[in-house]
Amino acid sequence: MSEQILVEGVERPAQPGETVVAVKKRKGALGFVVRLLRHRSASVGIFLLLIVIGAAIFAPLIAPYPIDKLSTGKRLTGSTWEHLFGTDQLGRDMFSRVIFGSQIALQVGITALLIAVTFGTLIGLVSGYYGGWVDTLAMRFVDLMLAFPGIFLALAIVTILGPGLVNGTIAIGISSIPGFARVIRGAVLSVKSQDYILAARAVGVPNRRILFRSVFPNVMPPLIVLATLFFPGAILAAAGLSYIGLGSLPPSPDWGTLLVDGQSYVRDAPWLFNFPGAAIFIVVMGSNLLGNGLRDVLDPRLRGL
Repeated sequence: MSEQILVEGVERPAQPGETVVAVKKRKGALGFVVRLLRHRSASVGIFLLLIVIGAAIFAPLIAPYPIDKLSTGKRLTGSTWEHLFGTDQLGRDMFSRVIFGSQIALQVGITALLIAVTFGTLIGLVSGYYGGWVDTLAMRFVDLMLAFPGIFLALAIVTILGPGLVNGTIAIGISSIPGFARVIRGAVLSVKSQDYILAARAVGVPNRRILFRSVFPNVMPPLIVLATLFFPGAILAAAGLSYIGLGSLPPSPDWGTLLVDGQSYVRDAPWLFNFPGAAIFIVVMGSNLLGNGLRDVLDPRLRGL
């Protein structure tokens, strides 16, 4: 049997004198991970996020001091070997507080993301697939929520529920549902007109099975990209709520609260403001870079396929 080679997507017999090189194409989850790690933007984003995740997981081991340990004799000291990020106005170690703040940031981001993804995806799937009065009713509800800017809607919800980390997280998640619903609905409208969906409906496959076994897996790529871009937005929104006193409250080491505590000492003790701000920057930059990489890897047109 003659050797076969692949030229521009067409397999043909190898010609005399041609060198046949076997190329093994990685498929499935392993291939996706390899492409993602080879993508420069995604690899940098993963590295930055792993720093934050590692800090959150190993915070009790990394932080040299308890977050509430006071030292009146070491108030507002700059960076030293003893206190890498300096101390605050009460003598508390800033490095420990920033490290433990990563736990709160991840808790807020993941919880708000789960709320927005769960309800937004369900609304988008049902609305886009069934259409008709279901679509009209769902989209009018979404339009009503979109009539208010996201931060104002979150403020209104927090005002009703009351200030606090949990209520702030719920408010951020609820205010972000419309964005996910509209993106998923658009993807479903494109997918449900495909021949394999029409064939499944023609042979009597239950709508619920089609929706979750055939439609949902095909709207995952935009959902994943949108989720990575929403994650840092949720952390920023939580920091904003804490900054105005409606989110996490003192003495919590939430990064937004740390910014509030440090704003009065920007000139005399800039490290109180710089290090929490740098932590927020790392999360936002890492998530955005990962989102850009996922978009490129998941889009066949951008992979040259």
